[in-house]
Amino acid sequence: PRESTDATQFQNSTVNPSNSPYFADNHPSGLLNVERQYEMKAWMSKPHFVDGDADLAERIGSGIVPDLQKHQTYVDIEPHTGFTMQVQRSTQLNVLVEPVIRGIPTSGRVVSERFISIHTNILGR
Repeated sequence: PRESTDATQFQNSTVNPSNSPYFADNHPSGLLNVERQYEMKAWMSKPHFVDGDADLAERIGSGIVPDLQKHQTYVDIEPHTGFTMQVQRSTQLNVLVEPVIRGIPTSGRVVSERFISIHTNILGR
């Protein structure tokens, strides 16, 4: 059988109150704030914002097409022995990039903000 993550994994606490220790109400569903871990403005998500708020992909623009079949995290387990047959772990790291002037942060004078999304897909057999 295939075991996989479900849609509730990255829901904010407004949608899923049991996620309140991990997700703030003011973040869209689909983003896990990892600022403390990376010491920068960064959020983890499923690739292409699968199971996230619909407007997340729209904010980024073209090229973002959530597809659960392609971007699902799962483990296939052989039912009689319990051996792992296949594993796929898919994540996306979204980093806020702010413009700087001659190496000095603009401190509130941000002309435009951009996000860089790094998608990883690890498949094992």
